[in-house]
Amino acid sequence: MAQRMAGEDPFGFAHVLDLHRELDLMVVHPNARGNGIGTQLIAEMANRLRAQGVRIWFGNVTPNLEVEALARFYAANGFRVGERGASLPPLLGKEWLMPGVDQPAFYFWRRL
Repeated sequence: MAQRMAGEDPFGFAHVLDLHRELDLMVVHPNARGNGIGTQLIAEMANRLRAQGVRIWFGNVTPNLEVEALARFYAANGFRVGERGASLPPLLGKEWLMPGVDQPAFYFWRRL
């Protein structure tokens, strides 16, 4: 097996990596939901990402979560919500394959 040299980009993402961020996990305690905390977290993080020069923010929801409620939440917070079971579309001209992720219920994404 060939060794990779430091800085080598075997997947071709180096030129767009700093322009994308994944929203991996965000949780609001069930007793605190409906009070705008999640919306405030999204707004604050979006501001911080914009300040860093990030242009696309994306994530996914797994089938074991509250899929319909989360689809409504992300849509209400400016994300496009993909069709159930569909792949993540190209973002800034790059196909994104999520390593180690089983097929999610849906992907969501937005421009910043």
